[in-house]
Amino acid sequence: MPQVCLLFRIHQSLHLAPYSFFDAGRCAEFFDLQASADALKLLCERSVLPLCETLDRLRTKLGADFKVAIFLSGTTLELMRAHHPKSIKAIHNLLVNGCVELMVGPYYNALPTHQAEFYEQIRLHSELTRELFGVTARFLNQGQGLVHKLLTGSQLHSEQGVLELSAQYKAVAAHAQQLILTIDPSEIFKVADGRDGEGSNLIEQLVTVFTEQLGFSFIDQSYFGPESAEAVKMLVQMELKNCSPCLENSMQKKACDQLYSAHSRASIPLETWRRLHDREYLLRMRIRRDDTLNDNNQDSSPYDAFIVFMNILRGAAAPSLNTAQRASGF
Repeated sequence: MPQVCLLFRIHQSLHLAPYSFFDAGRCAEFFDLQASADALKLLCERSVLPLCETLDRLRTKLGADFKVAIFLSGTTLELMRAHHPKSIKAIHNLLVNGCVELMVGPYYNALPTHQAEFYEQIRLHSELTRELFGVTARFLNQGQGLVHKLLTGSQLHSEQGVLELSAQYKAVAAHAQQLILTIDPSEIFKVADGRDGEGSNLIEQLVTVFTEQLGFSFIDQSYFGPESAEAVKMLVQMELKNCSPCLENSMQKKACDQLYSAHSRASIPLETWRRLHDREYLLRMRIRRDDTLNDNNQDSSPYDAFIVFMNILRGAAAPSLNTAQRASGF
């Protein structure tokens, strides 16, 4: 029987301050903490808490065999600890009840393009999850016949949309032994458009499709494990599959190259440099006619996002700022 792992990926980026060319060397406020806190509270109330309630209800309904995975970035956990501890408690309750495995990942939602830094962010993320939840975040072990898919909000726009997925995954069910579906819960609740209970219904319908109609079982406990060379390699491979939208155009590539340049790495304080790794900043530079601005996107255009990011790189490296100012970024 094929197995499915629903991996809910939750991330709230730090909002960048509207940093101008003339701020370099004079201003060290690279991140807008108030806007970040407001966005985090909205994410928790609209997505995280409803998701936790839905998963707890499914655990009661389906019993001990029900298991999903959740990844919360380090940035998200930092903001939750400061501004929405209720969400941390809700996730902790799911961990205690045994229906959720907490997954490891890059602390600052970084791309795996700089592997040494990517591995270091995994270590930092593991330390934070252990501090907040008393557990070590786990890895997915390498399985046979593994298929990894990213589900988008447009695919989960309605119950009919979820049902249409069953036809798409019949072939997968026939040959895959393990299927990992990465889902952004904020997209599910966003496409539900505020309709009471609609987001929860979509998640429950998704579970029903894969278990009752396609015959998948939930990946069991043995599929989650500690860090190993193969487990880290698998994580990098999964992350690489999601990289292409971040490096589609010349602005994105130039920003990424500048971030990883020897000059930036040597001149920008480490914590600020790491915070700028968030792939969301590159996604905001994406030019696609069919893209819609998400709730976290404070830039009026991809070019504006590029200019602000490059200004911040320049400002963070400015030698006229003292070390304490440049290190905090706030």
